[in-house]
Amino acid sequence: MNKVLYVFIDSSGSMAEMGKILLQRNLCRFISQLPSINNKYLKLDIDFYNWNSSITAFNLQSNGDIPEIIPQETVDLNTLASFLYDLSTKDQQKDIYVLLLTDGGFESGSISKFNRKVNKFSNLKLQVVAVGADANIFNLEKILPNQKVYLAEDISGAVYSLIFDHSNDGVAPVSIHDLKTSKTEVVEDDWDA
Repeated sequence: MNKVLYVFIDSSGSMAEMGKILLQRNLCRFISQLPSINNKYLKLDIDFYNWNSSITAFNLQSNGDIPEIIPQETVDLNTLASFLYDLSTKDQQKDIYVLLLTDGGFESGSISKFNRKVNKFSNLKLQVVAVGADANIFNLEKILPNQKVYLAEDISGAVYSLIFDHSNDGVAPVSIHDLKTSKTEVVEDDWDA
């Protein structure tokens, strides 16, 4: 049975600033191509969702590209919590893998409500990627109190950690090259020559 990765893209108004929406689109392109980059991801189904005051699923374009993301409204953690609650209760025997791409531009008071609702489910595996130079890391760390918040440039590590090693104890790949190769090539230099 395939694992499903649920990718939630913050499409609120704050994502229109500083090219964050374009960065998210490129991150989604990378995620959508994972099964063709490495066989480890062949049994991974990926579902993308726009997330602001509501949540809507979207499909890849006919050419496999990510559709245009139009930033609008404000991001609502309560809407996300309700959606995740529904996912988690549908099949409590199955792990739910959730990746949030966001700048953390939400009210810090809504985080405790989110955590109370979402942390009840042991089958919910959540990872956050901070998008943008102005990402509110403080807010994002509150969502994942004992886990690493990944930066956008560490997207491969975030996905690997979520899908294969949610405990964050393992060594995640740090680059596309690490994902593509199964053996590490050791190059020895002769400094005395």
